[in-house]
Amino acid sequence: MPTARAIRINPKEPLSMETTCVTIAKGRQRFRDILEGKTSWVHGKTWKGGAHALQEELRKDFKSHLCNGLVRFSAGEGQTDKAERWMAKLDHHRGFEPEIRTFNALLQGLVDKGDFEKADIWFGKPFAAALHPELGPMRPTAASYDIMVQAAAKAGDQVRAERYLFACLDHGSRPHRNSFISVVRCFLGAQQPKRAHSWMEEFVVRGCSSHSSYRPEAVKQTMTDLRSMRNYDPEEHFRLVRELAASLAGSGNTASANHWLGYLVECGVRPDDAIETWDYVRSVSPRRIMPASLHCEISGSDEFAKASVQVPALLNGEREQDFEERARHQDVLAVIPVRTPSPEGFAPPRPRSASPVEQWKSPDGRNSQVSTRLPVSARSTPVTRASPTPPPSAGDITPKRGLQRLIAVRKRGEEVGNTCRARRLSSNIGKGAAMASENFSNCLSSAAPVTQR
Repeated sequence: MPTARAIRINPKEPLSMETTCVTIAKGRQRFRDILEGKTSWVHGKTWKGGAHALQEELRKDFKSHLCNGLVRFSAGEGQTDKAERWMAKLDHHRGFEPEIRTFNALLQGLVDKGDFEKADIWFGKPFAAALHPELGPMRPTAASYDIMVQAAAKAGDQVRAERYLFACLDHGSRPHRNSFISVVRCFLGAQQPKRAHSWMEEFVVRGCSSHSSYRPEAVKQTMTDLRSMRNYDPEEHFRLVRELAASLAGSGNTASANHWLGYLVECGVRPDDAIETWDYVRSVSPRRIMPASLHCEISGSDEFAKASVQVPALLNGEREQDFEERARHQDVLAVIPVRTPSPEGFAPPRPRSASPVEQWKSPDGRNSQVSTRLPVSARSTPVTRASPTPPPSAGDITPKRGLQRLIAVRKRGEEVGNTCRARRLSSNIGKGAAMASENFSNCLSSAAPVTQR
């Protein structure tokens, strides 16, 4: 009958985790192999001393691995207090070296619990060597900065995220791609598109830790690679740029929004691939003023002099002829986005009534002479620019002026032109009849004396 009985250990209990760390630490000790010269020492050198000295060195190495493993496992389980106690047992001067991955695991455990103040304290300890000599020469790496930046951005703390991002750049390291993306999305969520624009410029021009830059030529090169060989998803990158452009346009920075649309075009994205973003930026951009055509400039043609007219803005990636062709077949002429009620609390904007100048538009986008005369009420009413609506999502844009309006405008222009031509023709016919009657009278008067003779 056995004198001892095996005890079954629950893997979820803390005892099993400590037992596992002890087992792992013991597994790294190969005392007999080192003495026999079959393997090297723990520091990569062949041991030439005595057995007792080697045993002391291995004991320190054993305790270092044990404490580092307990810190990592405890932080991963969310037991940050226990991880801090084991971290305090590591001492550089006693030979128990703290590892950088252990330090990063402790930071990750603290920020996952939302304890950013204690994470800030631990992050600053390696820089204060006089106050904390037990940490030795260990210093935070780029991965340490990425942990703090991404956690702060995820929590919505823009100040802390930007502070650690600046510190990482001053340290001479490039943050991870996810750090830049999280900071940009954090500022977009906080309705601060200008700061998001500046960090996006830094990200595109100088790149991150894995890519030197995200310029259009580099993105195009990534698009040519197989999907399995890409280090990042270009579609996700384009989606972030579109969100930034829409946020900038919604805050009145239409020039910066058009700049990012041009970046998308250089990367190979066509306006038809993201028509919602282009339509929204166009709807809040200042309109272009088409100059008036004078009578002396169109003499000899059948057209009439036309007044100046405001037309939608022409954005990057668009051509005048493409926009005119699209305006004939689609409902994009002066499109105003209408957003449906959403949980965020955005109310749909009031529909903008067409001004008297816009009521009569010819098919080519200009006004006829009839539309240049404004009523007195329209002249005295001040024109105010409507506040920009929130950026629309996919499927939220509803055209206000449809194809029937374009057909009515063209029909009206044809009716006005036919009326003017009929008036000119009738006036010419009247003048010709009067001249023929006068010539006939002159002939009769000249023929009367001959008859009398």
